[in-house]
Amino acid sequence: MQNKNREFLLISKKEEAENITSLFFKPADELDFNFIAGQYVSVSILSIGGRSKCYTISSVPSDKLICLTVKRQGEFSSELIDSKIGDKLIFNGPYGNFYPEENCGDLVFIAGGIGIAPFISVIRDRLNSPVCAGMKERSKITLLYSNKTMASVAFWDELSQLKESGAIDMVYFLTQEKNNKDPLIQEYSRINRELLKKYIFPFEKRNYYLCGSIQFVNAIWKELKGIGVPEENIFTESFY
Repeated sequence: MQNKNREFLLISKKEEAENITSLFFKPADELDFNFIAGQYVSVSILSIGGRSKCYTISSVPSDKLICLTVKRQGEFSSELIDSKIGDKLIFNGPYGNFYPEENCGDLVFIAGGIGIAPFISVIRDRLNSPVCAGMKERSKITLLYSNKTMASVAFWDELSQLKESGAIDMVYFLTQEKNNKDPLIQEYSRINRELLKKYIFPFEKRNYYLCGSIQFVNAIWKELKGIGVPEENIFTESFY
């Protein structure tokens, strides 16, 4: 069920990485807000004329607060991050179908920068949910996460803990920082065809979800096609 022009109150903020902030909201009417992990909302800010922009929800449906994780880029996102605790914003939604079905086989998530937002929601939701009837185990999740530098990696502590615990298979990529010595960083390169072969072979019986800038998503889509992944197994969401 979609909500139209519904007021939400900003409750708190958390710095996630360089220029990336998570903002936590609750409905002003204190009624439930239902969504599926991976969906997004359209946010309107009255202080800049009620203009709107879409942001992925990074919390999970069972959380008490709704979280949007936002990168400071452009006037609108900066205004949103700079909102004061107690400010009211208008949400419309949720929207979107960028989420895997329950029995969809193994999953490969490929994120560029703030494109991690839908994946952190889906990963949290899946790991916290019981295994459905008829399934022997959860789908295997592989996350390839590309950033320019260590400072720009959002959710570092949480994702690194999941990686070290074996809850997900994960590979960090840094593209503009070659001298970092953190043992959790595997690759100092853009994600390319050879590295896809290295980390996600075999390619069959998996679904691939890509999220990031248009340029990032287009490049990864071409690389996946180049190694034989069928188009119907690739799902994309991109932003400007």
